[in-house]
Amino acid sequence: LDVSGDVYFSLVYGDSSNASATPADAFYLLYYPLVYGAIVLLMRQRMEHLSANMWIDGAIAATTAAAVTAAIAFDPILGSSIQGSVANTAVNLAYPVGDLALLAIVVIAFALIGWRPGRVWLLLGLGLGVSSIADTADLYQLANNTYHVGGMVDSLWVLSALLVSLAPWQQE
Repeated sequence: LDVSGDVYFSLVYGDSSNASATPADAFYLLYYPLVYGAIVLLMRQRMEHLSANMWIDGAIAATTAAAVTAAIAFDPILGSSIQGSVANTAVNLAYPVGDLALLAIVVIAFALIGWRPGRVWLLLGLGLGVSSIADTADLYQLANNTYHVGGMVDSLWVLSALLVSLAPWQQE
């Protein structure tokens, strides 16, 4: 889906980094529900017995991760988005919210497996964490007019895709 969004964006907008909400965002945002579903299926397959303490531990860790990210990035992103259309604001906020939810699910999974994730979960968690950092940094740079196409943030998305794609190939 990301590739479809990239192809559409490149063909229609070229190298423009300041395009507001576009149909390419629909492709990018479809990524989140598909990954949520995959993670839930992976959790159900690999976890047999879950105690209340494990759920509470996961919820606390996920809330902490979400709070730290929100404290760092939401104000500049929201501040720059409010100046645009409602659609642009909604799309710009959908990325960090989606990333926070993904990270929360991964942190909960880590807690539920006793903080011993194994290679599959470790690569998945690292990949989604790097993607979250890239999305947040991208929106932060766009909010401050410091984003440059082909910069470090763009390479983080490639690293994220590599880490996530390596996860299924690992043995437990």
